[in-house]
Amino acid sequence: MSLGYVLSAAYEALPRLLATVRERHPHLTVDAHEGWSPDLDAALTAGDVDIVLSHALPDRPSYNRQPLRREPLAALVGADNPFAGRTSVRLSDFAGQTFHFYAPRYAPTHHALLTRALEQTGHTFAYAEDPVPGLRHVRLDTPDSFTLVPASMAASLASARIFPLALADSGLPSIDFELVWRRDGTTPSTAIFLSTAENLGGQNHPRTIGTNLNPGTRTDTLHAESSRRKADGLPPKAKRLAERVDGHATPTTVVT
Repeated sequence: MSLGYVLSAAYEALPRLLATVRERHPHLTVDAHEGWSPDLDAALTAGDVDIVLSHALPDRPSYNRQPLRREPLAALVGADNPFAGRTSVRLSDFAGQTFHFYAPRYAPTHHALLTRALEQTGHTFAYAEDPVPGLRHVRLDTPDSFTLVPASMAASLASARIFPLALADSGLPSIDFELVWRRDGTTPSTAIFLSTAENLGGQNHPRTIGTNLNPGTRTDTLHAESSRRKADGLPPKAKRLAERVDGHATPTTVVT
């Protein structure tokens, strides 16, 4: 089966999921490839990919959704930022600084979520466009620059020049990773994959890197809602197959 995923899932959500699938179902082949949410949405609609792991796919009547993981936002600052080395800040503390991010066209829904978070502070922030989409090469060279990313991504991008900071604000939007697939696209392979992902829900734990991320910051799963949505999306045959693999039995034959 084929799995599309967004970059921000590649730091923790995707590796944990694929490792569990490989451990429990080694005969299940998962062809995973990265893409921007608009491109993954088009691929899923066209039937070019079986499942998408994202936090920014639009709601469509033709899609089923299974929540996987919830992460808080975190901030990144450069070594010259006055907040570098602190464990946490409030988003409003960045008032007067410049928000760095890549062009909205690459991830319009995600960009809108970050804009909404900034607006909740009641402040207006200057904006600088990152020339390298995806924050693979984070440039926060000035003392007044910062960006926002999912917490697991912030921890992974920490370096001698980049400092992650937990956000102490309450009520900020969260990053809700979910698996999305077509209602008419459930196969034995996708049923196994989705069932494994649902069981993984209770195994997601927060990861703390050094002292730069607040130990109280946690990543939550949406396990109860997952059960309801998943039941709505699987046909009877796939449901029975998923129930059988809940006990971690390895299939002898898998249709990919």
